[in-house]
Amino acid sequence: MLRNMMIQGVTLVLLFMISMTSVTEGLNESQQAENTIAIYGDKIYTMAKSEDGSWSGVIEDGVVLIKDGKVVQVGLA
Repeated sequence: MLRNMMIQGVTLVLLFMISMTSVTEGLNESQQAENTIAIYGDKIYTMAKSEDGSWSGVIEDGVVLIKDGKVVQVGLA
């Protein structure tokens, strides 16, 4: 079940990134450089694994910073 939730979370982030890329395609370079988005206040599922091989990469109340259509930083809110 946790794996399914992680797959759904990763899928949502990827879909969001794709949609942001298509939105910024019509902008000129100076407009794109000013385009920074922060998504915050929810769980972030990373691809980190613990030493026993289980998925342990969950950030509670996290922030994803997107600049120029690319994820530039992920961390705690």
